[in-house]
Amino acid sequence: MRGFRTTCALPKQHLLYTGRVPSASPSRTLARAPLATYLSTHPHLLTPFLRITSLSASPTHALFGLHAADARGDAVLTVGRSFGGALGPQAAVREGSWEGWGVVELGEGERVRSVGAGEGTSFAVVEDERSSSSHLLAWGQSPFGQLGLPHLSQPLTSPSPSDPSPLPHTSTPTRVPLPASHAPISVHAALSTTFLLSSPFSTSPFSSSSSPSSSVLSTGLNTDAQLGLSPAVPLPYTPTFTPLPPFPSPPAQLSTTGDSVLVRSADGRVWGWGNSEYGSLGGGKPEERGVGIRELTGELEEAGVRGVRAVGCAGCWSWVLDDGEWDALSFFSSCPPVFLPAF
Repeated sequence: MRGFRTTCALPKQHLLYTGRVPSASPSRTLARAPLATYLSTHPHLLTPFLRITSLSASPTHALFGLHAADARGDAVLTVGRSFGGALGPQAAVREGSWEGWGVVELGEGERVRSVGAGEGTSFAVVEDERSSSSHLLAWGQSPFGQLGLPHLSQPLTSPSPSDPSPLPHTSTPTRVPLPASHAPISVHAALSTTFLLSSPFSTSPFSSSSSPSSSVLSTGLNTDAQLGLSPAVPLPYTPTFTPLPPFPSPPAQLSTTGDSVLVRSADGRVWGWGNSEYGSLGGGKPEERGVGIRELTGELEEAGVRGVRAVGCAGCWSWVLDDGEWDALSFFSSCPPVFLPAF
């Protein structure tokens, strides 16, 4: 293969990992897995110009957005368990194995702007430079509508000994239908729920002339109100991406895991919804039932937080990074927010 003639023809970036990774030795400390290990069947991607532009990890697998300046289009590298088609149509191992990887190549002029890995689900926000537009691709399993593909959403079926993945699924990256005037910016996958930050324009939200304002859409399971939809619509799940009610300030960042969600606006306001059984969404106490969208800005300000720059939702607790004098971190976990010094 021509891409392997000399070491200087290979990309300089590596996948850094700890734990169990396909084709690499398990490690309890940070180790390297060369990209060439996973792209041996795609030598045209192995150039000095290849770069990892985005990544996302889940309990089942990880996704890496790949860009090569001299390639016709970007690609998505999938690594982990081949479960429900989440590694794509070119998965290197049989379904159900943990030792898998695959490569999803995009079309000419298509660039990966965001990737999202859920439990057996894979997503990529793609910008088409030729048409100055963006769209969402999805593949994997979708028993609760978490792919946003209505034709794959149906009640769970009984496991079959002859089929390791009997749930509704597809290994083929499929374009997801979205409401009109919603151009995807980034995708965020949780266990059985998926969220999109979108621009209200039909043109590419990544062009310099696009407005930075955005909205939130959700699809999938709703057992703990994690979809963020109106309480008047107590859906167990929804099979299509549905816009949430508008926020007072346009969302700039979303963080989700499990069935809890945090959103930060560009001006530093914070909202949360979903599961708060450990107090991870504020309120000063654990709550057994899922909570609707609530603003947490006031609680954070009372704890001394000013100018929130980033939020992180970790299921049973949440973290907030502010731009105060000490770059303080605050968190919720069964109690009011606590002010912490920087590390």
